Amino acid sequence: MPVLFENTTIKSMKLKNRAIRSATWSGIGDQKGRVTNRGVEFYGKLADGDIGLIVTGFQYVCRTESACYTSSAITMMTYWKA
Repeated sequence: MPVLFENTTIKSMKLKNRAIRSATWSGIGDQKGRVTNRGVEFYGKLADGDIGLIVTGFQYVCRTESACYTSSAITMMTYWKA
């Protein structure tokens, strides 16, 4: 398994290894679709670990189409901080 832990490249994106965390539901949003502190901590722990690529998942793109209570949205620009 030494190949798993070697650096690799996908197009122009360089990865420290070939370990990929797939897109899954993580329940990190609040009632309005905003990412919570829990979500920041969740992805922060993944990023601090030895994951080469993190694919976030299960986010809705239309306010009226949220699939469940704790889904996060990717369309609510008013909630993003620069």
